Amino acid sequence: MNILTELFLTFAKIGFFTFGGGYAMISIIGNTCVEEKSGLQAMK
Repeated sequence: MNILTELFLTFAKIGFFTFGGGYAMISIIGNTCVEEKSGLQAMK
């Protein structure tokens, strides 16, 4: 998949589920970036 398409779909998913404001986004961003995309490492 094109990197721009993947980036768009990732942030569209985050934007769709942010009815609770910034605190609701933190868990979704953490899950997406750390577990699904492996872009960051989780702190232990």
